[in-house]
Amino acid sequence: MEQGFHAVTVAQIARRAGINRSTFYAHFPDKQAVVREELARLLRDLRARQETPTPESYARFDPATPHPNALRWFAHVAAHEDFYSAVLVTGELAAFEGEVVALVNGWAEQRLREWPGPLQPEIPLPALIAASTAQNLGLVRWWLSQDPRPDLDEMAMMQQKLQTQGILPLLGLRQDTPSPQDV
Repeated sequence: MEQGFHAVTVAQIARRAGINRSTFYAHFPDKQAVVREELARLLRDLRARQETPTPESYARFDPATPHPNALRWFAHVAAHEDFYSAVLVTGELAAFEGEVVALVNGWAEQRLREWPGPLQPEIPLPALIAASTAQNLGLVRWWLSQDPRPDLDEMAMMQQKLQTQGILPLLGLRQDTPSPQDV
């Protein structure tokens, strides 16, 4: 943040961390690997805090109330604003945007593989996952660029509307579809 990613050296990183360069290289091949490790750690932490959707939880979902997962997503971005801004807004870490996309896509794929109910996507599942990820990261990019910024509840509601009126129906998940507990 002080010098910019491209200007900072491994020697400076090691010095700031209180280690020597050989110790740095024992753990990371380069400074890019440090960013990748932090990115993976951030998204693992977020994922551990998210609820896993089920047909039953989807049937109870209230589109007029911010969903806890949407709130956690935007709270996570806010807590790591410098990092996400560098990746998605300022371009300082733009080279890592593809890795953010790949991690989020992988997460979505796994969630959909674990979905216990039938999915009947209207368009290919990989296309829906790509669209959902682009939509969510685009919303974050927009939010981080605003001054003043909408609050977390507003952002969670925007995300929900985009998902519930777009991606989820295209997956074959509709609020008016009875859940297994209703059948």
